[in-house]
Amino acid sequence: FRVGINIGDVMVSQDNLYGDAVNIAARLEGEAKPDGICISKSVLDMVSQKLQVSYQDAGELVLKNIDHPVQAYFVIQKRGATRYVQHSDGPQVKVERIESGSLAVMLFKNLSKDEEQA
Repeated sequence: FRVGINIGDVMVSQDNLYGDAVNIAARLEGEAKPDGICISKSVLDMVSQKLQVSYQDAGELVLKNIDHPVQAYFVIQKRGATRYVQHSDGPQVKVERIESGSLAVMLFKNLSKDEEQA
């Protein structure tokens, strides 16, 4: 697997997502190493003090159909490391490292009064 993560505004139309944030995430996925994660600087700024992983500077990447270079980082985690997941409504949960690939999808709370944004 390869994962690209970015944060930003997204436009939703039926079953499709549009916008630079989506395009950048898709391009970062292509830059990720096999079994790796590539994140933008905006994501790094949000998570760097919250996760017990290291980051390798990938430099400013020129991505297809993106009009500016994107500062990117590779997420580095030691094999066999124990990870922790913190749920907003509960205590910290210990999760043992799975040797095969895994993916976490984090749900976000809708802070908008517009129910269509949920």
